[in-house]
Amino acid sequence: MRDSMLRIYRRSNSRHFATGLMRREFRAPIRTPDSVRQKYGAILINYGCSTAPSWDNPIAYRWINHPDAVNRAANKILTFKTLAPAVNLPEWTTSKETAQQWLANGHIVYARTKIRSSSARGLIVVEPGQVLPNAPLYTKRFRTGREYRIHVVDTACLVVQKRPMSREKLDLAGLERADSKVRNIHTGWVYSSEIDKPPAPTLNILRSAAVAATKKLGLDYGAADIMYSPKWDEYVVLEVNSAPVMSNTLTQSFYINELKQLIKG
Repeated sequence: MRDSMLRIYRRSNSRHFATGLMRREFRAPIRTPDSVRQKYGAILINYGCSTAPSWDNPIAYRWINHPDAVNRAANKILTFKTLAPAVNLPEWTTSKETAQQWLANGHIVYARTKIRSSSARGLIVVEPGQVLPNAPLYTKRFRTGREYRIHVVDTACLVVQKRPMSREKLDLAGLERADSKVRNIHTGWVYSSEIDKPPAPTLNILRSAAVAATKKLGLDYGAADIMYSPKWDEYVVLEVNSAPVMSNTLTQSFYINELKQLIKG
């Protein structure tokens, strides 16, 4: 696919496999806030950049993921404020007193010292009896369950599940076991297309929640992280990623094919 009006837009200091993939598949140049030039009728596919060019004029061209929407998704407080009450969210507060009460009641609390971060940077797990640090945001730990990542482009969805690494990969990573309290690649978790499917009606609810969260934030595409408790048949939306990792052919094909359809539409 080649469209002379198409541009891939990213942060100036960013180097992602995904933007290189889109550049090759769409045969489109990569631009940043400093290098993009105003061109009437251009289409900008934005990968995780919250900074708009100084000449931002939505009438002149089309954004796929406007920087304002990316900013809402990147800021965890703005995300929660925007999504409530459209979808279920973990209990959250900016009040240290409220978070201390959660601890007193026996709950684990996540103190988020950074509201714009990824890979759990700035995240402190606080258990009952431990000292609660100052932080701009606190969330109460949701019920133990499965974590799904639902990739969304417009209304199309691809569901994958976060699973513990194999013993071999844990050994290579120098980990004794996967940490159940913080789930990412640094704590022994990876995404897999082999999922433990909840009942069909519940899976449809999770898909609908992912689409609703993505659209509520103003994003055209993204990856919604959702925690689901089979025991209680409850879910919460944790966040929506505006720069989703495209680490395997399944997610790569999904995004490229669905973005092509979105552009045509």
